[in-house]
Amino acid sequence: MALFKCPECGHAVSEFAQTCPNCGCPLTPLHDQERGTEDHYPKTEAGKTDEKELETAKTRMKYEADEKKRANRGLIAIVIILIAVVCAGAALYIINTMNEQAETEKKLEQLQNEEQEQNDDQVKEDNADDQEDAEPAQDPESSPEDSIVTDDGTVIEPPPEEPE
Repeated sequence: MALFKCPECGHAVSEFAQTCPNCGCPLTPLHDQERGTEDHYPKTEAGKTDEKELETAKTRMKYEADEKKRANRGLIAIVIILIAVVCAGAALYIINTMNEQAETEKKLEQLQNEEQEQNDDQVKEDNADDQEDAEPAQDPESSPEDSIVTDDGTVIEPPPEEPE
């Protein structure tokens, strides 16, 4: 059983009531109108439209239309809120994913830099070892300009000068 407000006094009335129990406002024509069995306007016993009943019927129809609009507004508000929540969630997910990706790229770059530094250090050590092995002990009296290097990398020293 549904209750609605009386268009005259605002008292809660059953959907099956013929008149409002509080103020006596006739309600039957509106119920029949909703069911589609009678005219839209209440009529008196003589069949003529009563102005008071007509006003009541118009007020009731307006009230019911307003109720439907309010119900639609509530539904629209709920849908808008849900859309906003979904958009906010999607934005947070995208931002979080981008931050994780940036952190991963930074870590990868740091690892690559560390690996490159280790390789550079190893190359420097290898070059230093090779230079120590390749450098022959030079005679303090001979100068490097006097020595000759052959194609196979052999160093030929000039004969020592004889002291005078």
